Amino acid sequence: MTIATLITTLRNITQRNVTQLGDAQALVYLNFAYLELAEKLMELDENYFFAETSIDAVSGQTNGQYTFTVPSSTAASIRRIKFVDILVDSENTYFTRAREIDPASLSETWDLVLVNQSLSDPVYYLVDDGIRIAPNFTANTIGVTDNNQIKIGHINTIIELLSGGAETTIQIPREYHQVICKKAAPWIFRQMDHYDKAESAEIVAARAEQEMFSRLGNRVDDTMISQIPDTTSLEA
Repeated sequence: MTIATLITTLRNITQRNVTQLGDAQALVYLNFAYLELAEKLMELDENYFFAETSIDAVSGQTNGQYTFTVPSSTAASIRRIKFVDILVDSENTYFTRAREIDPASLSETWDLVLVNQSLSDPVYYLVDDGIRIAPNFTANTIGVTDNNQIKIGHINTIIELLSGGAETTIQIPREYHQVICKKAAPWIFRQMDHYDKAESAEIVAARAEQEMFSRLGNRVDDTMISQIPDTTSLEA
């Protein structure tokens, strides 16, 4: 569903028209429901919020530091890094997986690490607003503009649903978008002083939410593991 479709669906569930439930008001209640569901899903399996971000390498970057977008309710950023891959030389074909380090354990200053770290063993560590990478890129190892020589696999922060947003902006799997509307409906009914309807809507929402998390929690991430089937029951 798009955000507009979520709003229309919420109106249908609560039997409200555009005058009775405007877009902005509907979006407030949808976000109450969505953000709660998204946080629960994050706790269940953060990989539903996995994303990859490519960054252009810069020759002689100060401290080898690359700054992330500042997270807000409307701007997604990096919540947790899972890996950092570096194309250490623009002439290389393959990326190299960087190794996370504790800067306090270094035997030399970071300035020296930026220069001396081996291209075959790139390292990184996190700072408050970004990441620092060594060895630093040089004019000889950097590619052209839009080189995308840094690739970060990470878990996204959760942001609010925004007016006019596309279906892809909703971080909950598409088949469960209706659960957002069902979970938002009780707030609308309570605002209308329809407490019996609110109670009934809460029961419907709880069932839908339970089914959603039951199914999503059974997802198997180990797709690269093969197993030989058990044929004991077929043997004489």
